[in-house]
Order: sequence, then structure tokens, then C-alpha cells
Amino acid sequence: MSVVHPDSPAGREFALENPPIELPSRSARQLLVDWANEQDGWVRRLVGEVLECREVIDGEPLTGVFREYLAESNLIDAPPKTVSWLESGEEGSDVEADLALTSLGSIRAVNALSSTQTIRFHKNLTLFFGGNGTGKTGYTRLLKALAGARTAEAILPNVYGEPDGSPRAEISYTLAGQAQTLEWTSRDKVTALSRMAVFDSSAVRLHLDGDLSYLYTPGDLVLFPRIAASINKVRALLDELIAKRRPRENPFVGRFTPGTRVHALIAELGAQTDALALFQLSTLSDQEAAQLESLKGRVSALHAQALPAQLTVAQLRRERYRRIISAATKIIEFDHVAYNQAISDGVQAEAEYGRLATKLFEGAGVPGADVDVWRSFLLAGEAYREHLASEAYPRAGDACLYCRQALDADSVALIASYGEFANAAARRRAAEARARAAALARDVSRIERMGLTDELARPQAREETDRVLERVGEMLEALETQQAAIGAGQTVQWDQLGPLAQQLIADSTSALGEVETLIADLSTKAEERVEALRKAKAQYAHLRDRIELRQCVEEVVAYVEAARWTQRAMVLKGSFGKLQRSFTQTAKTAGEQFINGEFSKLFTNECIALCAPTVRLEFPGRQGRSARQKTIARRHKPSTVLSEGEQRIIALADFLAESLMRPAAAPLVFDDPGNGLDRDRAGYVVDRLAELSAERQVIVFTHDVWFTQQLLAKLADDEPRYTLYRVLDEPEKGVLVEQATLEQESAPVEQPLSQQALAASG
Repeated sequence: MSVVHPDSPAGREFALENPPIELPSRSARQLLVDWANEQDGWVRRLVGEVLECREVIDGEPLTGVFREYLAESNLIDAPPKTVSWLESGEEGSDVEADLALTSLGSIRAVNALSSTQTIRFHKNLTLFFGGNGTGKTGYTRLLKALAGARTAEAILPNVYGEPDGSPRAEISYTLAGQAQTLEWTSRDKVTALSRMAVFDSSAVRLHLDGDLSYLYTPGDLVLFPRIAASINKVRALLDELIAKRRPRENPFVGRFTPGTRVHALIAELGAQTDALALFQLSTLSDQEAAQLESLKGRVSALHAQALPAQLTVAQLRRERYRRIISAATKIIEFDHVAYNQAISDGVQAEAEYGRLATKLFEGAGVPGADVDVWRSFLLAGEAYREHLASEAYPRAGDACLYCRQALDADSVALIASYGEFANAAARRRAAEARARAAALARDVSRIERMGLTDELARPQAREETDRVLERVGEMLEALETQQAAIGAGQTVQWDQLGPLAQQLIADSTSALGEVETLIADLSTKAEERVEALRKAKAQYAHLRDRIELRQCVEEVVAYVEAARWTQRAMVLKGSFGKLQRSFTQTAKTAGEQFINGEFSKLFTNECIALCAPTVRLEFPGRQGRSARQKTIARRHKPSTVLSEGEQRIIALADFLAESLMRPAAAPLVFDDPGNGLDRDRAGYVVDRLAELSAERQVIVFTHDVWFTQQLLAKLADDEPRYTLYRVLDEPEKGVLVEQATLEQESAPVEQPLSQQALAASG
């Protein structure tokens, strides 16, 4: 192609900003082979398999590689095989064939495109000319959908017409010279057409600011992702094997007795378990095994001894004496003299209060008045007065609290006497005396007779002799009589009950000392028996667990071996990360040398040919991924600095460089490529498209008359290398295309194209 010479100002400036990437001294295949020869044998075998079939390995080859990995890692009991060093051999080559569109027709439900027309594409250049809004974009969107372009939009039907089902079309093309036709009936891309590239307004921002990976991987570089995928398959097989062989929840622990040495080993069963110790514990002589029954008998005999029952009886007696002492102490501590005095004071105060009420009511002149009812009435009135906070009531002129009539002097005097009655000191003394008596008798009233009677009846039923029990019933009967008097608010007779309680305390204290001595003696013997029982149980459990272990030791050891295998496999699995990082770095190196370097060369040539502004081309290559970015001074995105026309030129250069990386020809589609460009830069684009049409199929949609005229003039030789269509929007018929011609004798190319110059050819 014709480009600006590298020594021109544009070429020198671009070279300064984008120094050339150093070309590799080794091929991509050699880089791959050298990396594999530095790895383990199974990796060399894997790489060798991929080099041979040029696909991700599966089936028997994958099984063989995985078995070799297991053998080298000592994960199976098999000697590893010797894997020869790899040789680079023949270079891989691209197998893509030239692709060209032949025709497009039978279009349904795609914008307003006509379903009755068939477009036939020229093998060099097909140009669609029409004004804005005539429907050219519908064809662009359809071609993007067929190719599965990165900027493909959803295909819509004619939104102004009746629905016509889902999008569909008939597309014909040649692949390696062989004619093909297919019915496209979905929104999915056509794999055979995926190499077709489309440049439109949506692609500008993508190719300008995007962090783009490449759509094409040349030569043996396609082997790198396939080898990475094959390594991942080996790792996945290891994961499956680990999941299969990983021991599940310990199934043995419930078969052994907690606390024994065997149980301790089984409970912690895992990769660190000492299998030899398990075998030693499971090995018993016949004499040892015969001891199990004798140990079982000794445990039963120790369980059957009567000491526990005797100790329980003694402990019950101790609790009984403590209850008796507690109850008798409350009886002695009760101040019955003060209690009787309080009751007597209360009775006297109530009598005095009663006399005052009788005298008051007799003078009240209220016929048929009941003293108690009248007293309640007066007390309620006094409470109401206190509620109203009427401290000075009653006074002459005050209103009655009940009838609200004015009080005369006699009424005031009468109500005042009622107030004196309600607040009489005798009434207060009676209430205070009753409260004092209740407080004094509180503890005695709470002594529960039944809690003692039921308890004390049981030993007698068992013919137990106890001198304390002989007096408890008498004390309880006397207490019940006095508690009844207390409940009735009467005085009590404590002369008999007090001494009886005093004697019971003395007798119970003596008996309590004796039973405490008995409990201490029984406890000592019980501790000795418990210790003997504990030892017998431990010996029996240990021997029983050893016998049980003998029955399942092979299974237990197999469990341990599986745990050890899993632990080792998990450690080895971690080495895949290092292997993959090493491979990713090799793939990144290859990508930088064989993809980024080639793209950099092509992009530089396109920028020079299109007189593009200078940008910096960068290749971040994150995680070994080949990708490129474009920046301007201080790492600004081009879209934030460049004009619209400059942005379009840079995006077009990126688009062309990426498309031209493929060795085989494929259609290039352009939608208004000269949009927003001045005449000079538009001219460079015209030159470039004309050159490209000699190498591969070019399809252009444009509304620019000047651009159309310039492009067709470039190809107007004795045998025109183009087909020109005029695109029309007919309201009744939809979007129509008509083949047109450009007369050789038309006006000079720098003049606008006239309507007559685009005459229908029929």
C-alpha cells in the first residue's frame, strides 16, 4: 500500500512516540517448546499432544497426561515414564480461507428494509449512496449482526409498520472459492462470517479509547490458550479425584468409648495419625482378650455394692434435721409476748374507737343508721376531702362536698365532728397495733407443716428408730393451733410450744452431728469404691476398644492413607498456580512479540497513510492477555483531547490495523467513513479504501456526494472495480436500492456529483 514515508515529518513524529517493538529471535512455537522443556515430564507430554492435534486435549490423550502427572507426583503407585525433550518442528500456519459476500436478500423484520430486493456485492468495492434517513444504517446493523461484531445492536423491525416476525435474511458468500448460501433466522452471528469487520460511529469510541483485546490470533499463538485450557483440564481432573478420594466425616468415632487412648486417636483421625500406633493397639494376645469378661464382672460387682444407698439415706436424715432445727429456731425466736401485747393494744384501741362512733351516731339523728355503714360513709367522705386537698374544709359558707349546698353553722360543726371521728387517734392506734402484730408473726406463720410431716412419716414406715421424731408431731400440732390463733388476730399461748422447740433443737443438733459423722465415714468408703469402679471401667473400656479396633483396623488405616493422599494432593494442587503464572508470562511474551509487534507495525503504517495525529500505543497485557490502549500526552484519552475528525481517523487506523492482521481476505464494511473529516483527510481515506479494495472486498455506505465521486473515480478504469447502489426511502415500499453508474465523461471530480450523474441503469 502507499504510505507516507517514515522519514516524512508525520512518520518521524510517530516513530518518536511509538518506538518499534523488538522482533523476537525465536518463533512462537520455539518459545512454547523451550518453556515446556523446563517443566515436568507431564507438562512436556501435554504440550506435545497439543502441538500434534492443535486443539485442547481430551479423551485418551488427556487421560494419559493426567496419569503421568499422578505418577510423577507420587499420587499413584506407578513409576513415571521418561518423556523426551520436545523439538520445535514445523511452524503452524493459519488455515483461514478468503471470504467474500455474494448477495443479501429475502430480508424480513429488519428496520424498513425491503423484502423483495436482493443486493449483489462486487468482489472489490460495493458502494451504497443515499441521503440521511434513507435506511442505509439498517443494512449496516444487519451485517454487524451476521458477523457478531463487538458493536452489534439489537435488530428491530419496522417500528412504523406491522410486526413481521423475527429478523431473518438469506446470505450468499464464497469461502475458499466455494459458494455457500444460508438462511439466517436468528439474532446470533454466523460463524462463517465472523471475520467480516464493520466500522461505523459505534466503532469509533471502541477503537479510540477502548482497552481492546485482539479478534485474531496468528500462527502458533493460537496454541497458547489451548495449552492453558488443557492445563486447566488436568487441574480439574485432580479436583475431581481429590473430591472422590477425600475422606468423608469420620465414621469410626462412635464405635469407641470417649476417654480411652483408642478413642483419642480415632477422634483425631487424619493425615497426621500414627498408623503404626493403631496397628500396635489392635494387636492382642488370646490371654488379653479373655480378660474382657472378668473385667465386665468386676464392674458389675462394684456397681451392686450397698454403700450408695446407705449414703443416700444418711444424707436425707441430715436434711431432715436441718429442717427441724430451722423450724424450731423460728418458733423460739418468735417474740410472743410482744405479739400478744400488740394484739391487746389493738383490741383496746378498736373498743375506744367503737365507743366514739356510737356516741357520735346517737347524736346525729339519722334514723335507722347502721354504725358500720355510717362509719364507711364518713371515711369515704374524708378520703374525698383529702383528694380535693381541702385542708380548711369545712368553713361557714363552704358548699357541701356531696350536695353542693351552702353549709350553715350547725352543719359546719357536725361535719367537723365527723372529720374528728375519721381521724381519731384510737383508729390509728388500732391499725398500728395490728400491723406490728403481723410483722412479729411473719416468720412463724410461714412455717409449713406439711413439708415436715410428710418427710417425718417415711422413716417410721421403714421402722427407723429416731428419738427426735417422737416429739416432732407434738410440736407440729401445737404450732398449728397457734398459727390458727395468729390468723384470727388473737393472742397465742407459747408456754408449751417454746420449751418443746428448745428441746427439739438440742436433740436434732445432737442427731445431726451423729449423721454428719456417718456421712463422712460412708463418703470415704464410697470414694474408695468409686475409684476402684473408675479403674475397672477404664480397663474394661480400653480393652473393649482395642478388640473393636482389631475388627476395623484395616478400614481405619485406609482412611488415614486417604487423608494423607488428599493432603499431598492439595499441596501439589497449589503448584498449578506457579505453573500457570510461568505459562502466562511466556504467553504474554509471545503476545507482545508476535501480536503487539505486528499490530504496532500495521497501526503505525495506517496512521501515517491517513495522516493521523500522534498517539502513544500501549500494551498493558494484564494477566497475560494481549491488549492495546491509546493515550496522548500525560496519559489522556484521545477522546478528551482530539477533535471529532482526528478521533475518527485514529479509530479507523486501529480498525484497519486489527483487520489486516488476518492473512486471509475478508469483507470490510464502512458506514460513512468520511463523516466529520475535512477534505484532505477524507481524501486520505478515499485513497486507503481504494487500495484496500484491490486486496479484499470493501463495502461502503455514505451520504457524501463528494466522497462517493472521489472513491469511484479512483476505481473508474477500463473495467470498473465497483458496484454503485443508490438507496431510496419510499413511503409505501420501504427502503429500496437501485444500481447506478457514474459516467466517465461527468464533471471534474472536484465538483459535487449531480443527480443526473446517478442515473438508474435498469
